[in-house]
Amino acid sequence: MSDRGILIFAYDGSFEGFLSAVFDSFSMKAVPADIVIFDDMEPSLLKIHYVETNPEHAKRVLNGIEQKLGYSVLNMVKKSFLFDGEVKEAAILRFIRKAFSEGMSAGSKIGDEDVNRVYRMCVAVNNEAEHRRHIQMLHLRWRVKILRRGQQRSGALAPVRPFFRFKRSPCCRYSSEAFCSSADKRFFLRKNKKRAFHDFRF
Repeated sequence: MSDRGILIFAYDGSFEGFLSAVFDSFSMKAVPADIVIFDDMEPSLLKIHYVETNPEHAKRVLNGIEQKLGYSVLNMVKKSFLFDGEVKEAAILRFIRKAFSEGMSAGSKIGDEDVNRVYRMCVAVNNEAEHRRHIQMLHLRWRVKILRRGQQRSGALAPVRPFFRFKRSPCCRYSSEAFCSSADKRFFLRKNKKRAFHDFRF
């Protein structure tokens, strides 16, 4: 018999911890009303089950999803867990239980409420990832543009060097070229005594 509505699962917030909660849900034959992180817990009249993170239990759940439901369902579980929103854990758990009861085709039933909620979380995560990639590409293009300007203007590269956090100077490949005059070099070394310019080839 399901204990849905009278239980709350509390876990440590990790993916392994969540999979351990899934394992406990099946082993206890209980569907919790909510799954919360320890640090986010609020006083409740409901019974609380504290989930102990168990790598072996987490591995068994992962293997079971991949072998019985396929990689597409496993990918939806992993991706939806990255969603930054409330009550995501309970929604993912309901989706997993539905997938185990209905088979591999459960992931494609977008009309179902539980499946649709997980699907929308995956879409949100994909959109966020694409947005971050776009921002990173713009940032990279800006850095390259500044670097090229520095090659054309004497003394223009040293002031923007803090924006280029490379372990090795990006200009080492142009060691034979002079990016700033000797006067500029002495000026920056004098103004930045505490900073290490010895690894930067002028």
